[in-house]
Amino acid sequence: VADGVDGLPSTTNMCVNGLDVVASPQLVGGVAMQAPDGRVGLLHRAASTFVTPDGRTGVGWMEYNLPPT
Repeated sequence: VADGVDGLPSTTNMCVNGLDVVASPQLVGGVAMQAPDGRVGLLHRAASTFVTPDGRTGVGWMEYNLPPT
């Protein structure tokens, strides 16, 4: 996962059932999740575009869980 200048995910490279895919979030909404000890993790949900090396494209949903540190 590559972070953009705003700290939100900008691209994700992944392999799904042997197929390389690059996901690019387009519309991102964040949800803060607070642990009992006060730490805060973030769950970013994003409508995303997907591209394969052979040029196929699609749209879908991604979720990025950024646990508290």
